[in-house]
Amino acid sequence: MGLRVNLGCANRPLPGYVNLDAQDLPGVDMVYEVDPWRPVLPFESDSVEEIYSNNFNEHIANTVALINEFGRVSVEGARWFILTPGYLDLNSWRDPGHLSHYEERCLDFWTEEGFDNRHYTDRFRITYTLDGDNEHGLEFHVVVHKPPRP
Repeated sequence: MGLRVNLGCANRPLPGYVNLDAQDLPGVDMVYEVDPWRPVLPFESDSVEEIYSNNFNEHIANTVALINEFGRVSVEGARWFILTPGYLDLNSWRDPGHLSHYEERCLDFWTEEGFDNRHYTDRFRITYTLDGDNEHGLEFHVVVHKPPRP
């Protein structure tokens, strides 16, 4: 059984999760600042079964590296829940700490079909469903698919 991780938990720790944040707040299990330009998560490869990311991703400038890092630490069948403002939502732009902006199809580069047949990695693929829209919040529900190891 893999880890369940709550990234950037701030004042929203979750029971049963490793609650990670850059600040030492009540309920934070691991104080760790993820570099927004070169994001590396402090977990071993293939060790995480669930990532809960509530308003964390938009604080990371290098989205490609972040999603690839999610894939690195995830086990086959891992689930990600990514909640972020849509790029048309003023809250996406209002916070000067927001370094990236998401839209409804931005994760397509990691699906089997890719975005116009383009992919950012061959190490894993995802399937996802989406709740919300670009003018409000986006909720991505993701499942990770990894090829069998030789």
